[in-house]
Amino acid sequence: MAKEALKLYLLLVVSTVRVGQEGRISWEVLEKGLGASLMRKRMDRLAKVLKRYGLADIRLGGRSGQVRRPGRRADRQVRFTVFEFGAARGRSAGGLRQQGEHRDA
Repeated sequence: MAKEALKLYLLLVVSTVRVGQEGRISWEVLEKGLGASLMRKRMDRLAKVLKRYGLADIRLGGRSGQVRRPGRRADRQVRFTVFEFGAARGRSAGGLRQQGEHRDA
């Protein structure tokens, strides 16, 4: 996993109230943590990485584009859900488990 995706995951973990519940983080906080040049396209890419590893689900809302910072106040909040780290599985572990699916040992 890329260092940048890990940084995003850590930002989400410290911003979450409860694992598994939807949380919100401001675009400004994301820019402070990931760099002032944060663009929507880059966030989409990082969100896909975290989802692929089963670590978080990030919902940016609206459509993808080159918009550096969302214009409306409501768009400045990014919704996310952080999943339990122990439940995450990467490519080397044989893919992701769906929520509720258990590993047979």
